[in-house]
Amino acid sequence: MSKAINKIILKKKIQRTRRLILILTIILLGLIGIKVVRYTTSVNQRLKNVVLPNTKMEEISVGGMERNKLESIIGKKVQRLTRKKVAFLLADRKQLFTYGEMNVTYSSKQIVDDIFRNQQSTHIWNGISEELEAEIGIRDTRYHLKPVIDEKKIKQFIEKNFKQYNTSPTNASFTSFNNTSQPTLVKSKPGKKIDVNQLQKDIITAIRQDKSEIRVPYLDVQPKIGTEDVQKINTDQVMSEYKTSLDGRNENVRENIAQAAKQLDGLIILPKESFSFNQIVGVTDQKHGYKNAAIIMNNKLVQAAGGGVCQVSSTLYNAVLSANLDIIYRVNHSQRVSYVPMGFDATVADNGPDFKFKNSSTTPIYMRAILENNQFIVRIYGEPLHETVHLYAKNTKQTDSTITVSTYRDIQDNNQNVIKSEQIATSTYHIK
Repeated sequence: MSKAINKIILKKKIQRTRRLILILTIILLGLIGIKVVRYTTSVNQRLKNVVLPNTKMEEISVGGMERNKLESIIGKKVQRLTRKKVAFLLADRKQLFTYGEMNVTYSSKQIVDDIFRNQQSTHIWNGISEELEAEIGIRDTRYHLKPVIDEKKIKQFIEKNFKQYNTSPTNASFTSFNNTSQPTLVKSKPGKKIDVNQLQKDIITAIRQDKSEIRVPYLDVQPKIGTEDVQKINTDQVMSEYKTSLDGRNENVRENIAQAAKQLDGLIILPKESFSFNQIVGVTDQKHGYKNAAIIMNNKLVQAAGGGVCQVSSTLYNAVLSANLDIIYRVNHSQRVSYVPMGFDATVADNGPDFKFKNSSTTPIYMRAILENNQFIVRIYGEPLHETVHLYAKNTKQTDSTITVSTYRDIQDNNQNVIKSEQIATSTYHIK
């Protein structure tokens, strides 16, 4: 009886002991688990702010650095990189520019974020293995700063620093021309300009490949008027000539005429090319050297800068008509003028009326605009005219205050037969 009881008691003791051991084991495992979780959490938290061992940025070992220290180290490295110089080899010199001057930058924040993002894992336990692998050398990580290249800013850098090395082409022209000798031909010469698009590509390639020299590419710029164009002009052949008198013109008017004439004298106009008086002569105000003299404004005579310039445009208009060239645009004065008949004047003004024509001949034309023997003269040289040009005007309407005339141009053959007749313009003038 007692043996059976003892067995029961012993069995219960064993069960209690087992339960106690199980409870203690569970408690111990729980404590260990809590410790492991806390350690794992601390490791993962540390990896958010401290760089793993065996990590390098460029040649710099950054393992163990906190984020602030890492940002400072990378910032200093970026400063050194942006001070790196590249030699640009031009035709006759060498220019040095830094990466910073070329607007090349480095994303230091991006690389810091990459370092910390790559050493963190989405799994809670991987942080420990990452740290362990780094400490024993299995995990060996390298990072490199990559240049950030803005193509638009590279082009702006080129425009700012290399435009000065462009050379303009020289048009062919004539010099030393007078009535008794042949003119001297000045040959054309091509210019050069930086090939901006190619240089932009070369700069980007040099930065990516860490090159220290770039040979600057050039493009040839051909002149608008080549030597061969000028050689086609027959300087013995006056296509047309028109003269207006300078009698009674005061000193200011004469100076204004002379200044405007300088802009026209020696001008070469290619076939099919259009001419604009205002574009060639430019602004005729006091700032540009023109004197006050009488002009017609709002049907009244007033004093203003540039008085007399319309005599230049009107004389040119008649020479162009006589050369049988096409008139594009012309406006008459509001009152008749003394230096040309009605219907044969051409008024011009800054930001106002212009005189335009086109070289409708098959060869370039050459223009002379000179003051000579108390006259203003425009001569046009070019291909010989095989027909005769006859210009005339007819009064078509008259009232008490106005008169209207129509201007015509007849082209006659050698037998004076009219082979072409055209109305050039209709002009109305105030007479009171």
